[in-house]
Amino acid sequence: MCRSIESVTGFGISNKETLEQASRYSAGSIIGSAFVKAVDGSEDLAVDIVGFVKKLS
Repeated sequence: MCRSIESVTGFGISNKETLEQASRYSAGSIIGSAFVKAVDGSEDLAVDIVGFVKKLS
């Protein structure tokens, strides 16, 4: 039995450039610390989340 193993990258992903680089070598990427920093102390969480995601696309 042969199974395909997919992996995700989750270290050093903080912006569009690093997301694109990591996506070349993995099935997905996890953005943790950069996301937390982007919304930390937010006065409008929904707006800040949308803004963060737009920067990645």
